Amino acid sequence: MNSTPNVYLASPVFREIADNPRVSVKYKFLINKVWSNLNTAANVIVADSRFPDEDDICQAVERSQADFIGCHIGHQITERIVSIPSVKAVSTSNVGWNHIHLHPGVIVTNTPGVLAGTIADYTVSLILANLRNITGLNHYVWSGQWQPGERWDLDRHITKNTENLTYGILGLGEIGREVVRRVAPWGIHIGYHDIFQSAEMEENYPNLNYYEDVEQLFKVADIISIHIPLDDSTRHFVGERLLRLMRPRALLVNTARGAIIDFEALIRLLKNKEIAVHLAFDVYEDEPLPVGVLERFRAINSERPDLRFIFTPHSATADADTRARMAATMLSSLNALVHSTSVRDIKDLNLIPPLAFVKKEPRMLDDYRIFRWWQGR
Repeated sequence: MNSTPNVYLASPVFREIADNPRVSVKYKFLINKVWSNLNTAANVIVADSRFPDEDDICQAVERSQADFIGCHIGHQITERIVSIPSVKAVSTSNVGWNHIHLHPGVIVTNTPGVLAGTIADYTVSLILANLRNITGLNHYVWSGQWQPGERWDLDRHITKNTENLTYGILGLGEIGREVVRRVAPWGIHIGYHDIFQSAEMEENYPNLNYYEDVEQLFKVADIISIHIPLDDSTRHFVGERLLRLMRPRALLVNTARGAIIDFEALIRLLKNKEIAVHLAFDVYEDEPLPVGVLERFRAINSERPDLRFIFTPHSATADADTRARMAATMLSSLNALVHSTSVRDIKDLNLIPPLAFVKKEPRMLDDYRIFRWWQGR
């Protein structure tokens, strides 16, 4: 065999998360076990900081001649980085891969199935918090506004519960399906739009209905939650056309990717009072949310206090065991890549959908860098 492969990790968090006291013992053990195996088989280079920039990553990968890169969504793995000839694969600890430039010749793996339930829980939490104005009422008490003369009144803080609502789901992938499993018992009408219709889900959940026309879904829904991936075809998918169709006081929820929504169109329509929708976002087109954009939303909310905006800092997966499983899955993928000698060793990895051909047409992998690496081992 040739020299030991080199692995570059863009953050120390992938090992350090095992030290978090909130992580269950079994996941601590799993991470430490995979970490030990990886370090036995490869030279592992770990970034000094959790968020190295493009120059830092590029210099580290070039200096170490890294064969494999481990990252998460906070790391932009750009064309400049994957163009470095030594790089054969990139593994991310997220299900989304829009932060990685897809280079023809570089394998990419992700972590589907790990975080669907956690994101679905968070989505439902955002919905209930917004419908019942939980964050607003919490601020009302903590800021000292609850006065003795306002002990309780029939119409002082009226909101709306889930009864008689229509819930629209944009994207019935693994996360969208988990959302359905959680909200179906509410007994409300659930509509969904996806590229494919799911007869199985509709059979299991009689109150679930397919909308081939996405515009019709936006017209009838009291709640719209987004669960589609971000790519060239979905960037700004929820733009002015769909936003204008939303019902007055409808709720738009996004725990997928921020750029699926056209933020400029959203802000303009809200500012000009052309639409009246509540918002519950965990993701944004630019992250962290730029101060200027936040100020524009604050100005809108000041003028339109009847609209409820809940913004959280991309934290839907921030459950200790979920984050630990994400790290363990990513490290396991790197471990398998390091040990691989042929396509059969990677067919069962979580290859991103554009690489699904590997399972059916493995010969198409012949032009990838990893194939040439195998030939030299």
